[in-house]
Amino acid sequence: MNSYLLLCDISIDDLDYEIKDNKIIINNFVLFTNKNKLIYKISSYLQLEPLLDFLYNYSNITIQKIYNVLIIKYLLLKDIIIYPHNFLSFKKKYYNKYLYPHQYYICNNNEIIITSPIKFNICIIINNLSLNKSFIYIIDNIQSLNKLYELILNSNVYYNYRFENIKITIIGGSLNNINILIEIYKILKDLKLSKMIYKTYLFNNFELNKIKYNSKKNKIKSISSLNNYVFIDLRKQLLQMQT
Repeated sequence: MNSYLLLCDISIDDLDYEIKDNKIIINNFVLFTNKNKLIYKISSYLQLEPLLDFLYNYSNITIQKIYNVLIIKYLLLKDIIIYPHNFLSFKKKYYNKYLYPHQYYICNNNEIIITSPIKFNICIIINNLSLNKSFIYIIDNIQSLNKLYELILNSNVYYNYRFENIKITIIGGSLNNINILIEIYKILKDLKLSKMIYKTYLFNNFELNKIKYNSKKNKIKSISSLNNYVFIDLRKQLLQMQT
């Protein structure tokens, strides 16, 4: 599992660690550094999900920076979705709800939802197959993100996460709001839902147009073609996160 951090951006003075052969050993994971003081790899004795659980309660700034990078790694491991379709119409018969940024919607799983252009905003969808309910919310800034915890908690979209079939999708985002992606994960973590993330679409160079969401089938498609979408080199992104 490769990750990229600058050694000068973190402080390990107040951590129990051991340095050996250009390796910094901290508890259950190891940071590998090169001659340019770049942490180019994080090796863990734990799998990624248990490692995130392990690091969750650390207040140390070094652990927090590593934790944030690992969150992005975790999201990128999920399947990429969104398929190009040019033939969909916006006539009323093709959708039940038109959703704008800053809006959320809770429905029984028998509706077609169309969003306004997502652009570089982020759309989160929580589909509960056990309760036959879906929650969809377009987040366009930190202010709308601050409502997310309470909205999900009061949405009745889940009652017992241990026994319900829940699938969470995160769509959109850019380098300018990568902090929002991290905070979404942390909110889901607090709600004990982070492990239900199963698909993502992150780091798009171009604005994301409208999406069509079929809540009954939990299927998502774009309205306009994504042929021009290109993924940015993750290494460059992670380096920019630290500046």
